Amino acid sequence: FDLRRDFPIYLCGMLLGGLYEYLGTSSGEWRYITGEVPPLWIAPLWGLAAVAMVKLAELVREGLRRAVCAVRSAVYKVRRAA
Repeated sequence: FDLRRDFPIYLCGMLLGGLYEYLGTSSGEWRYITGEVPPLWIAPLWGLAAVAMVKLAELVREGLRRAVCAVRSAVYKVRRAA
């Protein structure tokens, strides 16, 4: 967890998620059983979701990078042996 890098992502996710929640609930697109527009507990969860999505994307990108390197190495070894 890198606070300098992750906090801006968290803050943007929280603010934008809260804004979208407000727009969606106030316009009647959806509603919560509590009647809140939006519930106060949901905005911080959008921030956590934003950080989690960035971390997952980085994990997938690193996994794909390693897979591509492994395939290139295997192809190189096969070509060299031939």
